[in-house]
Amino acid sequence: MKYRTLGRTGLSVSQLGFGTMRLPMQDVNGELRVNRELAIPLLQNAFQNGVTYIDSAVNYCNEDSQCAVGEALKGWRQSVVVSTAFSKTLAAPPEASRFFVADRSSWLSTTT
Repeated sequence: MKYRTLGRTGLSVSQLGFGTMRLPMQDVNGELRVNRELAIPLLQNAFQNGVTYIDSAVNYCNEDSQCAVGEALKGWRQSVVVSTAFSKTLAAPPEASRFFVADRSSWLSTTT
């Protein structure tokens, strides 16, 4: 695996990232949710093979992607960089952005 510095952050990440927009899904009581039995081993296999960059967003997989990523990160959190995004409408006013980041950090089992 090849690694690069992520912008000006100083963080080293794998050139190959893992996008979590299309994780395996299953019907749970009429609602599509991430299939943990398939998605978590898939993510952890990527970590075992050197992937250290995960792309995530609140709207991925019916808002369930970040929770599944958080579960997959158990035991790997110090080795993996997770990026997330949100729309401008969710970011106004500034205190909403801070709430959003804190809220999503709990979903991802990370700290802000």
